Amino acid sequence: MRHLIMGTAGHVDHGKTALIKALTNVDCDTHKEEKRRGITINLGFSCFKLSDQETIGIIDVPGHKDFVHTTVGGVSGIDFVLFVIAAESGIMPQTREHLSILEILKIKKGIIALTKIDLINEDLQTLVKEEINDFVKNSFLEKAPLVEVCSISGYGIDKLKNAIAKISLEVENREKGKIFRMNVDRFFSVKGFGNVATGTVVNGEIDISKPAFLLPGNGKELRIRRIEKYGKITDKIRAGDRAALNIVGIEKRDFEKGKIISDSTIEATKIIDADFTLFKDNTQLSLWSKIIFLSGTFECQARVHLINANSLMPEQNAIIQIHLDKACVLMNGDRYILRNSSSDQTLGGGSVIDAKPLHHRRRPEKLIDSLTKLAEGSICELIRIEVKKRRIPVEIDDITSNLNKPLEEILSFCSSKSLFDIAVYKDENSLILFEKNEDNKCWNLVLENIKAFHKRNPLISYGLSFDELKSKLGISDNLASIKYLYLLLKKVEKEGLIKKLGRTWIIFNHKATVPVFVEAEISWLEKVISNYKMQTPLMSEIKPQARKRGISDRDLSQYFHFLVRSGKLYQIENDYLYSKIVDKCRTILLNKLLSINEGLTVAEFRDLINANRKIALLLFSQYDSENIVKRNGNLRFITEKGKRMVHERIDDDI
Repeated sequence: MRHLIMGTAGHVDHGKTALIKALTNVDCDTHKEEKRRGITINLGFSCFKLSDQETIGIIDVPGHKDFVHTTVGGVSGIDFVLFVIAAESGIMPQTREHLSILEILKIKKGIIALTKIDLINEDLQTLVKEEINDFVKNSFLEKAPLVEVCSISGYGIDKLKNAIAKISLEVENREKGKIFRMNVDRFFSVKGFGNVATGTVVNGEIDISKPAFLLPGNGKELRIRRIEKYGKITDKIRAGDRAALNIVGIEKRDFEKGKIISDSTIEATKIIDADFTLFKDNTQLSLWSKIIFLSGTFECQARVHLINANSLMPEQNAIIQIHLDKACVLMNGDRYILRNSSSDQTLGGGSVIDAKPLHHRRRPEKLIDSLTKLAEGSICELIRIEVKKRRIPVEIDDITSNLNKPLEEILSFCSSKSLFDIAVYKDENSLILFEKNEDNKCWNLVLENIKAFHKRNPLISYGLSFDELKSKLGISDNLASIKYLYLLLKKVEKEGLIKKLGRTWIIFNHKATVPVFVEAEISWLEKVISNYKMQTPLMSEIKPQARKRGISDRDLSQYFHFLVRSGKLYQIENDYLYSKIVDKCRTILLNKLLSINEGLTVAEFRDLINANRKIALLLFSQYDSENIVKRNGNLRFITEKGKRMVHERIDDDI
C-alpha cells in the first residue's frame, strides 16, 4: 500500500480549503477564528481514497503571509503539491513565495488547480493561463497538469481527482530511513484516552510494541497505547503517513511546538552546517545575519555565518553555519527555510549538510573545500567528517544513524579507496572507522609499550594484557573503541610484529633471558614464600634476607613480578600469597559454599582454612575479583561462575 501526502499551496483566499472540501467533503477550517476571519490559520487535515490500496492524505496550509511558518510545517512532509491559483486574481505575492519555498524544500511533483474559473470569461482565462505558464517556467511545475475547477458547482473536480490519481503513480517512493521521526503539529487530550500527538511521519516506521521518545527531551521512554492513520486504528505507521499517537508517559506541559516523536534518543543540536540559496527578490546577506529558522514544525531565532563568502547576493548560493537560539532535532538532508528577523519576508533556504558540526570560528580553505564536497552530496566527505569530529573509533551503525543513510550505501564507500585518510577495520561482526593519523599513533604506541615492558622486565616471557594496553593507549570503555583495539592487535600480529602468549601480547621475537644465577635466586624466593604457608609473607623479613644474598631491592621486585606473571604467586592488594595456597583455599571455599545456603562470614572462612583474619580477607578479595563469590553484607555466596568452576573440576576428576 502506498503512503502519499498531498499538500495545498497558494495565496490567501484563492480557494484552497474550499477545494479540499469539494474533493473530500471535509472542511479543514475547524477553528472559530478561522471561521470568523474566513482564512486558514492552522494546518488542516483530511484524506480521500483513490483505491482500496491507496489513500491520499491531504494537508491544507495557510496562504496568508502572517502564517508562512505554519505553511513550512505543513509542506515539509508532503509528496506532491496541489498548487492553487484563483482565476480572477492570478499570480499574487504568496503565490510566488510558496513556489519558492516548495522549490527549496525539493518538492518534485505537483498539479496546478485554477480555481474560481466561473468568475472570468474565456479571454481572461487564456490570459491567466499564459501568466501561469510564464510564472512556473523553469520550476518543478513547468510540466504540471493545469486543471480548471469551481469548488461551489463541482466543475472540474472529477478531472482533478483523475489528475491526482495519475500523479500518485508518478511520485517516487520516499526513502524510508532507519530512524522513526514524526513532526508533531498538534498535541491535545481526549477524554477516556489521554494525550494524543498528531503529525506527519518523515522517516522510518514504528509499531505499537516499540518505545517512543519526545525530542528534544530528557530521554524518558514513552509507551504507545494506540495508533490511528487517517482516522482508522492500525498497528504500524511509516514515512509518508499522517498519524495520531495516543501516548502514555507524557504530559501536555512537556510538549511545545517543534518537538518530534522518535523511536531513538537523537541528540539535539544548536549548530548546523547547511547549503543555502538566497531568493531573487531579496537584498544581500552579510557575513553575520540575524534570522528566523524554520524546519518542519520547528521555529526559532538564529544567527547565520557565511562560510565560503563574505556577502551573498540574490539568487546566489553559499555554505553557511546556523547558530540556533534553541536546541532542536535535525538530521543530515533535512530541508529548512530562513525568514528575516521580523518574520515578514522569506529569505531563502536549503538543506542540512551536517547536523552536529564543530563550531567554525575560522574559515580556512581546507574547511571550505570539505564543506563544498558535503554540499555536493559527497558520501565520502560525510563519512570522513563524521569520523574526524568524533576523535575516537566509530562503529558503522553509529555512522548510518547520524547520517540518515542506508547501511549498504555507507558500506560501499567504506570498501573503496576513496577514504584514504580513514582507517577501516572489519571482521564478520564489526566495521570500525578511525582517523588514520590517530590509528597510526595507536599502532606505534602498542609496539612502544610492549617493547618498554620487555626492557623493564627482561626475565619475563609474558607481555602486556589487553586491559593493560587499553589503559596505556588511553582507549575508552565504549564498545567501538574496545572492538577497535582488538582488531588493531590482530592487524599488528598479522604483520608479524607481535604475537599472543597466554593472555598477553609480546614482541614477535621476544625471549626472556634468565641467567642461571638469577634462576637460583628466583627459586630461593619462591621457596621463602612457600614456607610462610597460611601466614602473610612479610617484606620486612624477606628484604634483609635478600640483601644478604646480594639481591637488590630492584631485582627483588622484578623476581616477585616474574613469579606473579608465571603463575607461582598471586599479588593481592600490596601482599603476595603462594599460588598453591590460594588455589587450595579456593577449592575448599567453593565446595563449602556449594553445600550450604546461608553463606560464610570472614571468621567462618578463617576457621575453615585454619588461617588468620588477614589471610582470610586477602583471599576473599582475590575471589571477589574472580567473580566466583559475591558479597552480601558480611556474607559471601557462591556465584554461577563459581558453581561452574566446581562442576568443571568434578568432570576433570571423572
